[in-house]
Amino acid sequence: MVDARIETGEQGWRYFSGLHRLLLRLAGQVPGDWLTDMRRMLAGGDLVLLPDTVAGSAVEFGVPLTNGEVALLREMTRAFLDEDPMALDLVTLTEETPLPRYRFFPVPAEVLATDADRIPPRMDFTGRPGESLWELPPVLAPLNDLATRLTDLADRSPIIWLREEDDVRSVARTWRFPPDGPLDGGVRVVLVEVSPYAPAWDRAHEASRALAGRGDGTAEVEVYWAGEELPPYHRAALDGAALLWRPGER
Repeated sequence: MVDARIETGEQGWRYFSGLHRLLLRLAGQVPGDWLTDMRRMLAGGDLVLLPDTVAGSAVEFGVPLTNGEVALLREMTRAFLDEDPMALDLVTLTEETPLPRYRFFPVPAEVLATDADRIPPRMDFTGRPGESLWELPPVLAPLNDLATRLTDLADRSPIIWLREEDDVRSVARTWRFPPDGPLDGGVRVVLVEVSPYAPAWDRAHEASRALAGRGDGTAEVEVYWAGEELPPYHRAALDGAALLWRPGER
């Protein structure tokens, strides 16, 4: 298993993991394409520009940061550029992370439109008789008539990439909708659990690239370390998710 502490060194680990946790906490509060761009920069090791970009965007979006996050951004910019991030003094401070303003479901909108009353709050697709996600495990046998509608090929794409990484513990997926109104469209959110000290930022970028290659460039990928307390957004997302893969499955 890759240990990112060894790869990046003590200070590098603090910077990479600190920025990754900051971006996790901002999920659901900022545009998804911005998050994907920041995670791409982080996976590329762009530690010089990220503090300025994050601070400026926090001001632009009106999203508060914590004292610890501001301290991290200041430390990084001083280490690399011997100055503070330009917009840092304009950032609003908070120690609270707001509750998510979304609804999460384990199936897409077209299934909810016809069979919402049959869909449990959470679903587990592991234990399948074969490799295809359309081969449902016995526990989901009552939904066999919906098998080809519950998942799609894009659900499979991050699994194909991530199952070769021995630090990945599970891959789940939920569909995110606004807090009220019709359940149309929706945003795919992939939730990846990795081992402690794994390079979570790399796994997020890998999964995002896989989804974009399958044609879903709007999907959001959230990678978190096993055993860590999750922000409210991720707890709510997991409560409405479908578990698609864990080690031992193909």
